[in-house]
Amino acid sequence: MIICRMVGLIDLVLGESTLFFGLIAPIFDDKRQYTLPAQVWLPYNYTTSPIIYWLTYIMNSVCAISIANLSVVMDVIIYGFMLITGCLIDLLDNRLVHLEKNMKHYSTEHPVTSTSVNQEARLLKQIIHNHIFIYELV
Repeated sequence: MIICRMVGLIDLVLGESTLFFGLIAPIFDDKRQYTLPAQVWLPYNYTTSPIIYWLTYIMNSVCAISIANLSVVMDVIIYGFMLITGCLIDLLDNRLVHLEKNMKHYSTEHPVTSTSVNQEARLLKQIIHNHIFIYELV
């Protein structure tokens, strides 16, 4: 989880710094034109007065901030799902690798009877259900 937090924090810092410079760039534009942070189609002319421009600029900025934060959240969620899936596959691999050792340990404690066969079938059934769960998750 520490890795996921680090990725989220790095993604957030990069996204917000890019957004910050994108939002202040039109303010320091030397052309003295009314430009918005993101080019959008508007049903009105926002260059007619400074008040209309600044209201449109604020609306455009709020939308850009929302979209940037949504992008960061989606990146972190997708990374988290990939991390969880990888951990589940590692657990499944560990169970398969240690299946024979677990069965030998169980068979040394109990003689070979129908219960040991049932135990092996139960372990294999759990592994198969785990594999199906991972497959459906992905």
